[in-house]
Amino acid sequence: MTKNSLTEDYSKNILVIYADSKKDKLGYGNYLRIISILPNLNFKKFIWISDLQSIKLIKYCNVISSYHTYHSSVGKNFLKYSKNILNLVDDGTSNKTEKFLKSYLDKNLNIKKSGNDLCQLILKKIYKTKKYKLYHNKKKFIKKFKYDLFINYIVPNEWKIKRYPIRLFKNLESKLNLEKNIKIGWQNRSDKIEKYVEKIKNSKIILTIIGLGTHIGMLFNKKIIVLAGPTSFEDLKKYNNKIVFYPKYKCKCQTILLNQNKSCELHRFQSCMHDIDHNKLLNKIKIIL
Repeated sequence: MTKNSLTEDYSKNILVIYADSKKDKLGYGNYLRIISILPNLNFKKFIWISDLQSIKLIKYCNVISSYHTYHSSVGKNFLKYSKNILNLVDDGTSNKTEKFLKSYLDKNLNIKKSGNDLCQLILKKIYKTKKYKLYHNKKKFIKKFKYDLFINYIVPNEWKIKRYPIRLFKNLESKLNLEKNIKIGWQNRSDKIEKYVEKIKNSKIILTIIGLGTHIGMLFNKKIIVLAGPTSFEDLKKYNNKIVFYPKYKCKCQTILLNQNKSCELHRFQSCMHDIDHNKLLNKIKIIL
């Protein structure tokens, strides 16, 4: 790809998204969130330019026409000669051709913790689009799933307030195995991104806390059962193929103390995730399976 081959007409009809997981600190979930709203924009094609690690996940997104590393000659030329760029990495002054996401963010907020607003910010503030819908991969008709249920439970230490007790997940597994002959798959800490995605892709139903597993499940239009205590996100409301479980008692963890990774007074000694009704969750899974 050179300047001559990147014609004026072609360049106007594509949007280049420039990302770098080591620098922009958005996280994979936000990448998938952003990609799901891109078709609302007035472009025919979307080109993803990033580090190789990000591409290992982005390659599953059929919204993206092609993807290249920013070290490659093709990637460099797209960044150099394209007429429209959504820059997630650098901080600059947005203009008619290049939009710098960071220039629209509140400087006092961690960019990753601004995720709930990213879709609306990109569409409404940057590209002046009033209404939007989410776009996901077309349904994949797999005749035989490897797993009937995939349990996505791992949460990084910085988000430990979102954890659902592992003993309760194990309890669910034991009771389901007693009553139903089902295959249950588990998220493993040692799984690389490709294996992690394949497990979700090859599962009938995803049981997940709010996190990357939720976004990947949505990517493949999976039936997802989501455990949402102190965190949730706006775009989940627009996803139809989901069931969301909340704690029995509403608390302030979500709105006030989330960014501090603390619980409110009601849940001072344990996360409100412990208050999700375990029996209702079990019964719902049994009905679906």
